[in-house]
Amino acid sequence: MHLHLAAVFSLLPLIAHSLPAQACFKSGMDAKAAPSVSSSSSGTPVSTMAADPAKICADWFEAAIAGNAAKMASLMADHPIDVDAHDPLHFHGTALNYAAIHGHADVVKLLLKHRANKELIPGYDTMGTMSSFMLATWRGKWATAELLLKAGANIHEKSSRDFTALQEACEAVDETDAGFIRLLIDAGSDVNAIDVCSGSVLMRCARHRNAEAVRLLIDAGADLSYRTYVSDVHVGYSAVSKYSGGTENLDLLLGHGVDFLTPNKHGITPLMEAAKFYLQSLQSHSSHHNLPQIAWLLKHGATLPDELPPGIEIKYAERFPEVIDAAKRLNATASTSIGGATSSSSGS
Repeated sequence: MHLHLAAVFSLLPLIAHSLPAQACFKSGMDAKAAPSVSSSSSGTPVSTMAADPAKICADWFEAAIAGNAAKMASLMADHPIDVDAHDPLHFHGTALNYAAIHGHADVVKLLLKHRANKELIPGYDTMGTMSSFMLATWRGKWATAELLLKAGANIHEKSSRDFTALQEACEAVDETDAGFIRLLIDAGSDVNAIDVCSGSVLMRCARHRNAEAVRLLIDAGADLSYRTYVSDVHVGYSAVSKYSGGTENLDLLLGHGVDFLTPNKHGITPLMEAAKFYLQSLQSHSSHHNLPQIAWLLKHGATLPDELPPGIEIKYAERFPEVIDAAKRLNATASTSIGGATSSSSGS
């Protein structure tokens, strides 16, 4: 899945009017095949002979993108719309794909009422193999995702990168959305699913700051001892390589026995992994970083060895001391701000 997709989806209304004629009509039917004069859904006489099929279809997909359920209902009443038609331009998505990814619950309800196919995926390769349910989950559109799940969406579906809905949700959620994680778990989602990069569900959630989601996964039996196949890292490495946020995840994992001090088979510790991630964040000029997590590690006994393993690139290793100094200053500032009392340096 590519992050630029959201921006491209926002441009779809601008290109919709170049749709070919009859792109959304039922097979063998078009506007000219209908009687020349009929009543619209509002009772007003309309001429279907004069209707522009290309504009009708452009209006159909544009309404799905904009969340205009009333417009779509009117189009279905007045014209032989195929609710499962694919937009022939760009992402080749269906109206349900677009409504789901934009979080338009009213449109999703309307389309489901008219038996829209939940399993259809956009035809454009960049979208991978993601149904409307997965698209909604990926974008964090919980209301539409829940509607689709309750309508029978496949809880075990996987995206092109081998992500289940639970893994997609772990990357998207924040603290207020842990209820959706619970819904997916209760629906039977695999809490120990592994993606194509050999990352676990728990790793995804631990990295993306949602302590409540991490707690739910642990309670549901997520494997705390799992290590990735090649890099040999466990959930603790993921938790300290976070983009921002507090350290509640670390406290939670530590309380469940996760080891944040012992190096892996390559000689790399969570502290080294965290320091490298911090430097990469600086290089990318990101405003988000994981310095609070590094400060937490120092407070819990993590140190750098006198000699770093060969797996750490020199460009990072030579800057580790400045990262440690910055984390120590953060700890000192936190202690001063609360009158010298001991606390987590979460910054939360």
